[in-house]
Amino acid sequence: VNGTTAIVAVVQPTRVWVGCLGDSRCVMGSKRDADTWVATDLSEDQTPVKPAERQRIEEAGGVVTEEDGTKPRIWSSDLKALSVSRSLGDHGFCDVGVTCEAAITDFPLTKSDVCLILASDGVWEYMTSQEAVECCRTNWPNAFYASNALIDE
Repeated sequence: VNGTTAIVAVVQPTRVWVGCLGDSRCVMGSKRDADTWVATDLSEDQTPVKPAERQRIEEAGGVVTEEDGTKPRIWSSDLKALSVSRSLGDHGFCDVGVTCEAAITDFPLTKSDVCLILASDGVWEYMTSQEAVECCRTNWPNAFYASNALIDE
């Protein structure tokens, strides 16, 4: 297995479009007031936990298993396992419903939107979206320090 996940955002003055493959995530941080920022997920993890993703996999002949305490896994015909239902480069999983087609969403932007976090599961396995936004708030307005603080957490 040698694929990867991806998260991409195209930001225009009044809208943001997000493309998601796998368990990378895009989160918007918006100001409620000077001391309160709120997280909004602009993407959803593309895994077989989502009913529509699992259905696509199973309709393509894929097998999804769940064991206690682990993420659901998609099995390839050569018995390799993958935990995401959309990815780039996992060619051995194409025949069991894993796709490289990104899930695309779009959202309006407002003056209260102050940060956009694009990160892989290396961040999201250790903190919630709200915790990540709070990390950015405490390091505002320095994006360099905020991104390093996310990595250090």
